[in-house]
Amino acid sequence: MADNALTGYYAQLQPDAFTAVDSILVEPSLSGVVSPKDDGGLSKAFQAAVQSLMDDGTYVKIMEAWNLKTGIITKSEINPTVGS
Repeated sequence: MADNALTGYYAQLQPDAFTAVDSILVEPSLSGVVSPKDDGGLSKAFQAAVQSLMDDGTYVKIMEAWNLKTGIITKSEINPTVGS
């Protein structure tokens, strides 16, 4: 048992040995990239690049190729608010 990214990766590498089960996702969590607060605009450039991949459909293709459909998000954000 592991998170969706790991199980999806192993299921792609060794499909005879591993299966990703998307329907048992308990609680999704966000993942991201960390940069210093004074990064000279790097975080904004990275966010824009990821959003561009989302806008042109590349992001969804990548996520689907690695069996990560349940983890697809629709907006790239810097410091998003998570939880309730």
